[in-house]
Amino acid sequence: MKRSQERDSSSIVSFQYSTQFRSSRTSLLFVCLLILLSSTIPITVAFGVARRSFHRSSSSTPRSHLRTLAPRSFSATTVIRMASASTDDTTPPQNNPLPALGLPSPVLLGSASFTRKLILKEMGIPFAKVVRPIDEKALGDRSQDPPDQLVLTLAKAKMDHLVLEIKEGRCHDDLPSPLESQEWIVLTGDQVVTCDDKILEKPESIEEARTFVANYRTHPPSTVGSCVLTHLPSGIQVSGVDTATIYFQSTIPEDLVDQLVALDEPILSCAGGLMIEHPLTKEHLDRIDGTEDSVMGLSKDLVLRLLQELKEKLDASRKE
Repeated sequence: MKRSQERDSSSIVSFQYSTQFRSSRTSLLFVCLLILLSSTIPITVAFGVARRSFHRSSSSTPRSHLRTLAPRSFSATTVIRMASASTDDTTPPQNNPLPALGLPSPVLLGSASFTRKLILKEMGIPFAKVVRPIDEKALGDRSQDPPDQLVLTLAKAKMDHLVLEIKEGRCHDDLPSPLESQEWIVLTGDQVVTCDDKILEKPESIEEARTFVANYRTHPPSTVGSCVLTHLPSGIQVSGVDTATIYFQSTIPEDLVDQLVALDEPILSCAGGLMIEHPLTKEHLDRIDGTEDSVMGLSKDLVLRLLQELKEKLDASRKE
């Protein structure tokens, strides 16, 4: 992580990076947008995005992505989204692991999370979004349940509700083809942040988000994320949990949340108010014990392990 940050800050206007940047038509468009909007975008934001784009242009593997909202104006946030989109389009995804495992495709994703969709895209896993929300606050005991148990409880409740909706025919419009015509793998997940022995979910206010982030200076937060896979029509299910701990530098500013809010970033949609993938936050990171995709809401390693486990269980059931 430190070496990555040093590369980001070493020289964003070097000849090597500028040559690569000019070679990409989408990146060139991004430069033009920055020039046109320079009067309205804070310099620190513009250069933070530039460092990010240069870094990703020089690497075959993306390091991070941004959570996004639908753009409401042609602002700094819009430009950041464009930068993320342009580099995603030029970064080849990994090979889809489903055919090699003999598993059906596409996956039915029971999550509205932008970052979970982005991570599946990076993994080369095709998916169709089929979301049926539940009342998460009514489930589990935040004061007593261990975090890993809580996130599994929530992810399994989402799965049970979604599978019931699918089986009872209330998701036909969202399915790529009729349920009766093929098999499906359904994926749901959940995530909480733990800090100072407390479970933190999505902040209910900007003030609560400020309190969360202020505490991260002295108490490193950890993300606890679950993933549940269910095969239809067999109902065979596998699940698991992955954790990561984030260490911030003491330089994390008191107004970080306000800076993100000013850019229309969805801080209240993130567990613990954490947006480590955002350039404004990323520059204050020391290290992550774990993987960035796990912090962002879906561990790639966990997904691959669960797919393998699901294949083995399906193979065993077919032999019976």
